[in-house]
Amino acid sequence: MPTQRFLNLKDSKKNAILEAAAHEFARVPYSAVSINQIIKEAEISRGSFYTYFEDKDDLMRYMLRGFRDTLRKKVFEFLEEEEEDQAGRAASAWRKPACISITSALRTLTAPSACSRRGTTPIWRRGTFGRSAASLRTSIPPDGPRGR
Repeated sequence: MPTQRFLNLKDSKKNAILEAAAHEFARVPYSAVSINQIIKEAEISRGSFYTYFEDKDDLMRYMLRGFRDTLRKKVFEFLEEEEEDQAGRAASAWRKPACISITSALRTLTAPSACSRRGTTPIWRRGTFGRSAASLRTSIPPDGPRGR
């Protein structure tokens, strides 16, 4: 992980370093990545680089965590949108008045008596989209999968 000194830098300086690193990681294979090229493009000294990161592995881990966090956030947003779309479709299928809330529609859909009357399965039991984003959020460890 980067040092507190790196985290305290201005955003423009942090972004310059991360962009230079991303450019270098994309340009050559990982084993050929050059710290010299990164510091030259970011316009910082070698000593500054090593006060921010231990080595290129440390820099790469920091960048991958940022990508992972962004990806996780996007996946959760997508799942929440899917849940809202699914709840909206279920509510409109009943032809209820427009003032019905999605929450009350879901309660009615998942109530055992309502489902057994229609002979259907509650939405929350229908495959993958039935899993809420909140339950997925708690099932993924914050520091990623284990077993490295």
